[in-house]
Amino acid sequence: MRIGMIVVRRCIGLLSLAFILCGQALTAQERLPTGRDITPQGKSVAVGSFPANMQMSPDGRFLAVTNTGYRQYLSILSTEDGHIVSQISVNSTRNGHKQGLYYGIAFVGAPGGYRLYASRGTEGKIEIYNVSPEGQLTDTGQSLLEPPSAKEHPWPTDVAGIAVATDGITLYAANNLTTAATRLKGSLTIFPAGAEPRRVELPGFPFAVAALTKGPSADRKVYVTSERDEVVSVVDPAEARLLRNIRVGKHPMGLALDARQQRLYVANAGSDTISVVDTASDRVVQTILLRPAEAHGLPGCTPTSVCL
Repeated sequence: MRIGMIVVRRCIGLLSLAFILCGQALTAQERLPTGRDITPQGKSVAVGSFPANMQMSPDGRFLAVTNTGYRQYLSILSTEDGHIVSQISVNSTRNGHKQGLYYGIAFVGAPGGYRLYASRGTEGKIEIYNVSPEGQLTDTGQSLLEPPSAKEHPWPTDVAGIAVATDGITLYAANNLTTAATRLKGSLTIFPAGAEPRRVELPGFPFAVAALTKGPSADRKVYVTSERDEVVSVVDPAEARLLRNIRVGKHPMGLALDARQQRLYVANAGSDTISVVDTASDRVVQTILLRPAEAHGLPGCTPTSVCL
């Protein structure tokens, strides 16, 4: 599955930083695999290989960045100038298994700073970090463990996107693993505060997660993209059940809610579109084509994330 970043419309706070997140510092020009040269805009900062996702702190001062390549780091950047404030390497080996990060990352406020949740991919867990008011990142040594994908084949799960409920403690995590052992289905795991995890079966290869925390549906709707099945699934976390699947574009990946959480924006990597979903009716009300006017029939924009 392709992982990347495109920032679509009104990304005022993150626009200048979207170009920062590349695996190596860039020179004046960079050669693409196609042989073409590009001139990157703005300042670039090395954060490791294959940056996958970023999340802004509740007060807007910091940006957490996760990546999935050969050199993996969890980084905290200053939104003022983009410099790395602190960074933790996730490259060692435990019990014969290499550590790793993936797409999911979530900031919440906490006493004396912030709490940061980061998915650890095939390690089958979500690691919990503390971030000080000055942006210093420390590993608490605590984590939330995904239950095995199936009792018959207790393979490790593949934790992708994550989201947090209004209490700042309950987590929702997409399990991207989709195999014969899971009946070719993915799942969403709900980690309630002080209770056993619950799992909801979903269409294959679930990826990004967005949870409603405002309005009449707060803590009653969680949205999850399915990379394979071209849908966004709507889950009721209180009852741990799938409500419906919303047909969107091809290969849906990133999700973003507007400030009032009345609209959900879906990045469709395979169709070069953004689907706009009304969160009251769970219907697509607009589809935005991202290809330039002179190349409407030419695929290749591949939007994988979206922010507002």
